[in-house]
Amino acid sequence: MTPDLSEFLPFAGYEGAPSPVRFVGLLVASTLLDAAVLHLLLFGRRRPGDLFHGSTALFEEVKDDLRALLSRLRATGGVYFAFGDVDQPDRVLPLLDAAGIRVLENEVVDVQARGWTVAVAGVERDCDTEEARRVIERLETAPGGTDVRILLAHHPDVVKRLEPDSRIDLTVAGHTHGGQVAVPFLGPPVTLSMLPRRVAAGGLHEVSGNRLYVSRGVGLERSQAPRIRFLAPPEVSLLLLHRTARPRER
Repeated sequence: MTPDLSEFLPFAGYEGAPSPVRFVGLLVASTLLDAAVLHLLLFGRRRPGDLFHGSTALFEEVKDDLRALLSRLRATGGVYFAFGDVDQPDRVLPLLDAAGIRVLENEVVDVQARGWTVAVAGVERDCDTEEARRVIERLETAPGGTDVRILLAHHPDVVKRLEPDSRIDLTVAGHTHGGQVAVPFLGPPVTLSMLPRRVAAGGLHEVSGNRLYVSRGVGLERSQAPRIRFLAPPEVSLLLLHRTARPRER
């Protein structure tokens, strides 16, 4: 059943929002081994990463409401966050710590579900650093063919750092807002990504044999881009990952 996420929309600047704070939830529900269901919540303000973008005065105005909202996020496998471009740790970390949300920055965690393992890796904003590359390599090359491996990053271009047909089952990213403004039959003119326009526009794609989901999120750019969306509707995504008949062994 799709959860009711309408309560999050006021923080995205929609439906009479009290302030233009942006928030995104990306819910990954992994169906593992018949009836064994593991829920992971991977999120950021717009998509993975970028929880808050605004002035200090605005942050002080809304931080209590944002903390209360974050504290309501629950998932049996844990709630995880990856930093985005505008996140300021001195603002964001106290909110996340109070809500029991784990930041994944160049780190891999294993979640167990009835004998199955889901490895979730999160990398920093600059996925070209030595530390980020080491985490990606670890996720790709760890032994075993029956576990589920998910890479969480803010920038979707991280998929270009993966080996072709990588052992990583799914990469989840955001950053682009779906371009925020799209042109009919063309797509978004600007995505701030080196990926093809159709990929950076959002949704589930395959890049060099690797699955990539780019969330459009629910927010609006507050810096250089206009604060509008056109043909790039906001979204909170529910992804169901099903076990395949044959394990992927590398």
